Amino acid sequence: MIEPTIIYQSLLVAIFAYAEIHFRLGIFPGFLFKKEPEIIFDLPFRSEIGKNIPLFLFIKDADQYPVKLLEVSIYVAEKNRSSKNRVDENLQLKISEKYFSHRFELPSKFFPSAGIYEVTAELRYEVNGKSKHLVQDNYQRISHEPFEIYIADDPLPSLDGWHWGDLHLHSNFTDDQVEFGAPIAEIVQCAQSMGLRFLAVTDHSFDLSDGTPSNKKWDSLLEEIENVQRKNSDFVLLSGEEVSAGNQDKQNVHCLLLGNQQFYPGIGDGAKKLFDNQPTVPLPDLLKQVRVRDRQTITAAAHPADIPPLSQKLVLNRGHWNLEDLKDKNLDYWQILNGKLDRYFLQAFEGWKIALLHKQRIGILAGTDAHGNFNCFRQIKIPLIKMVKHRQQLLGMTRSGVLIDGQMNRANLLEALRKKRVVISNGPIITIEIERNGEIFQIGSEIMLDSILSIHLHANSSPEFGILQKIYLYNGSYADKKEYRFPVEMTSGVFSWKKTLNLAGLKKGYLRAEVYSANEEWHYFCLTNPIWIE
Repeated sequence: MIEPTIIYQSLLVAIFAYAEIHFRLGIFPGFLFKKEPEIIFDLPFRSEIGKNIPLFLFIKDADQYPVKLLEVSIYVAEKNRSSKNRVDENLQLKISEKYFSHRFELPSKFFPSAGIYEVTAELRYEVNGKSKHLVQDNYQRISHEPFEIYIADDPLPSLDGWHWGDLHLHSNFTDDQVEFGAPIAEIVQCAQSMGLRFLAVTDHSFDLSDGTPSNKKWDSLLEEIENVQRKNSDFVLLSGEEVSAGNQDKQNVHCLLLGNQQFYPGIGDGAKKLFDNQPTVPLPDLLKQVRVRDRQTITAAAHPADIPPLSQKLVLNRGHWNLEDLKDKNLDYWQILNGKLDRYFLQAFEGWKIALLHKQRIGILAGTDAHGNFNCFRQIKIPLIKMVKHRQQLLGMTRSGVLIDGQMNRANLLEALRKKRVVISNGPIITIEIERNGEIFQIGSEIMLDSILSIHLHANSSPEFGILQKIYLYNGSYADKKEYRFPVEMTSGVFSWKKTLNLAGLKKGYLRAEVYSANEEWHYFCLTNPIWIE
């Protein structure tokens, strides 16, 4: 007879859907199981001309299945071109630790011009006394086509003082029977290659909880973040958590903490015990505790509009953020953009506008929820049977732009987040400033209503994200509970645009802006947080 805990674990695979291949259902290993460690190649999905490109080799669970790496061959070719560059490396490495990573440097001369390049990584290795060969990874029942990386002529579109980062991602401290992330040092290396300047490491609270009063796993995470930070002085790492807490219906939802130094437990949906799935702490209590203990910590509703599938509701007691939950005065942001443009993003965006019109000073953030996933997302689709590959929720694909005063460091980043000097984007950038009597009011500021205000709009894109298509400026009215859109005329066919509007008749509430760009294949956007008008 199959134990109930085994059935429970099989449900979790369906729930989380990440590519851990050593899961069994009783004595049945399934079609994905291998007596090998997971072996995965990965690299950024974008970078820039003149940069060497990091290609990472990740190996997990070699402590259970020791492996000898023999040699690797790497091929780089511009898409739709037959000529290839090749790198061969003789490794001869015996790997027996739980986590192993190795970085290969692909020289910038392999990527001489802007465009899409294909990268194929092949590895010869020995495991269980047998010689093996893989391409891209050793997963079964999944495609192994070349990675695609876009090499850009230009950095990510930006403006003076603005920096891009990913504020929701998971490292290898998120590690259980069904999912795992990448090591923090390699995440930073990938992010730097992409053009990001900061990251928040937000592993699950139930993965960070080791069941001891001292919770040494949290201390180990903080220590690892500091070790990596010391080696990357031009980059900023924030500690954080994705805490499981109880909503108004006593169901588990996820709350992001950014910059916290204390650990906040939450194991309700962590499957620590069979059907022990009640929330560890109610959301209001969690948010109050954070305000008292970690005043500099930023709080955000993680993917607030997402509705969990029925299996998660039944097994893990997962729910969604209710309106009352989202009104909590101790909540700083809604993280509405989570690596993909789906109906949940659109619903959260519409809900945010309604909240603003009802005088809630809530900001918006972007992240990706990436668990590694630099170039592609490899996940389980049908437990034990089928995997699938896609290109959503990749590190840095959707990102937050933050306006920093002075030097880019942890304190200034947290201060800018506290002031809500933030835009969210998957491509271009737009900023809005209000000038009155020579004083400049930035995004996140408050200004008193005047008869005429000078509004400065500035937008940038690049060939990677296409020419600027549309720019919208909105005045949200508290009294009318609606947004008024001001016509903004812009020059066609440009990547950069700047204009000052002298506007009269603004209504008490807020101003915010949107920009849209497009290339031949895709559409892109940027949304600002408001400037409040009192």
